[in-house]
Amino acid sequence: GSSEGARRLCAPRTDEAHVDIAGMSRDWRPDEAVRLDDGYTFECSSKVRVTRIVVGIDGLTVFVKKDGAAHKCLASPGVGGLTLAQLRWMFTDWSRAELEQDGVDLGSVAPADDGDGIKEWSDLSP
Repeated sequence: GSSEGARRLCAPRTDEAHVDIAGMSRDWRPDEAVRLDDGYTFECSSKVRVTRIVVGIDGLTVFVKKDGAAHKCLASPGVGGLTLAQLRWMFTDWSRAELEQDGVDLGSVAPADDGDGIKEWSDLSP
């Protein structure tokens, strides 16, 4: 996955795990590398510099069981579908703090979040 690609790109060049090219389906996280001023070069803590070249964007399809908990939630008047921000919240490996720092308003994304650290359909609708 993306985290493995980042780890191997950032490994020192003398490390046998190091690779020169890797695929990532997300942007770099702040704990993986620092974005430099040009906007596309990143520097890892190992001082390895990498250049990001966007060649495509991943697609995502979400299927839910008809009349299951997810379907009932999505079809409810209070939710009525999913926003891009809600999909990011559901599928990211970013922390709440990282999402909020990136501009995601978690109060509107998951207004009924009970704070247990588990992403549940019930978190989406008050």
